[in-house]
Amino acid sequence: MRGRRAFLKLVPAALCALVLPAAAGNGGGFAEAFEALTPAQRQQVQSMLVLADLYQGDVDGDWGPETEQAIAASVRHIIRRSQGQDLPDVSTRAARAAYLRDLAQGGYDMWMTPEAGFCVSCIVH
Repeated sequence: MRGRRAFLKLVPAALCALVLPAAAGNGGGFAEAFEALTPAQRQQVQSMLVLADLYQGDVDGDWGPETEQAIAASVRHIIRRSQGQDLPDVSTRAARAAYLRDLAQGGYDMWMTPEAGFCVSCIVH
């Protein structure tokens, strides 16, 4: 039983290793997708990153190293918090754009909040 638990703890990390290399380099490939969002969507992405305690910068909708690092961390965060049940597709330019739109629209709320499973947009809407 102990060996199985240790294995299950490694699964999300292994999944991150499979998902993220495709988005490596050039801001993880997210810079272009981020800039294509509306200013309000960019700020919403940053707000979600703040909520997950992944971003401490200004919620100004501007791209920078802190936003870049936080977005890459958000993919790992979602995989880890969902225990590998939710695997954001960031393998292509279009997939990264869709991921950021979903993040801005609350599509990953339940994994971004301090208490996994609590959905912010479920009570806001």
